[in-house]
Amino acid sequence: MAVFSSQDPQSAAAITDECTEIKYMVNIRNHFDQQIRNLAQEAEELHSQSKALRLVAAKHAGTKKGLAYTLLAGLSTARESQAQKHLTAWTPKFTSALQELSARIATVDNGRSGTKPQTEEYTAAAQDATETQRNSATQRCEVTVTLTPSAATKCSTADSEDKLNKAASELPTLEKLKLIQTKLFGQYKAEVNLQSTVNTAVDRAIAGNRGCTSSSGASTDSVDMKVLTLSRPNIAFDQPKIEEATGCKEPNPESTIHVHSDATLIHALCQARKFPTTQHQTLGQESLDSISSDTTAQEIALRLSNKYKKDLPENQRQEAVKDLLGKGTDSIQSKWLEDLSKTDSTLKLQDDAQPISIDAASQTDFDKALALFTAQAY
Repeated sequence: MAVFSSQDPQSAAAITDECTEIKYMVNIRNHFDQQIRNLAQEAEELHSQSKALRLVAAKHAGTKKGLAYTLLAGLSTARESQAQKHLTAWTPKFTSALQELSARIATVDNGRSGTKPQTEEYTAAAQDATETQRNSATQRCEVTVTLTPSAATKCSTADSEDKLNKAASELPTLEKLKLIQTKLFGQYKAEVNLQSTVNTAVDRAIAGNRGCTSSSGASTDSVDMKVLTLSRPNIAFDQPKIEEATGCKEPNPESTIHVHSDATLIHALCQARKFPTTQHQTLGQESLDSISSDTTAQEIALRLSNKYKKDLPENQRQEAVKDLLGKGTDSIQSKWLEDLSKTDSTLKLQDDAQPISIDAASQTDFDKALALFTAQAY
């Protein structure tokens, strides 16, 4: 069941026109884009760290130090695996949300127009014998007018920026989205002025520019048309629920006319906003004592020390980790990882090459370095 915030969402309330809705959607889009980047970066950093730890474990194979590095390598690999699963599971959801948000932004932006009067271009009136006669008309004519709305001005949302910037943080608990009614983007309101003079005694020919008119004879029959304004209806909003009590509502493909619609946008946001906040961090900042509480580290340590038994007490599980890595408030970085960035005199991969660090080798020559350390251990 969905859980919603008890506070009024300031970001949604700040949507009052096209510009503020665009800014709202851009903020959420940027947030999801960053989430994808963060996931990819986490997976890449853990992959790099696990390779370096595998190398140093191979270097110290057969020693207790080697067991410690094997524990760290296993823990880093487990976190990398979880990060990769996270990336695989969430990238499609974020991608869908990014596509829907971009489509909505384009729809709203294309619907904007300026406040200046539209430009008008009329064609000369011409006879139109195909049109059905109305009200016993004796002449039928057609005039084409092309109306071009004035160009939109650059958006400014400075007055609402602080509230709109909360869009991403408020989305996970937002109950209703606020959207300009989509139907308004396809509607225009035109005000047309028609003026006429009539002489029923004479059938007049079609002439003139903006209507059906004739100036031959003693009097004039005419209908003159002038478009005064072209505008969109007053802005109005829909506030659809993002999530039903049963979960995210799947769009009905049978009723969806367009590829992108309010329904597809809402579904994509509903899915993407469920992203968990848990991060898969590389090893380093955790203390020796805190890492001993990690259940994955405990499982690896017990097996490395050949002490694994089902349902061991928590204190024995923690002691298995501490026995290999040590105990105290020192960080994993200072105790075990700093040496990986130092030049290793034994890590010389070519006769004429200078020794490099394990970190460097893991990035450029992992296979060669692993073979070298494995050979040195036997």
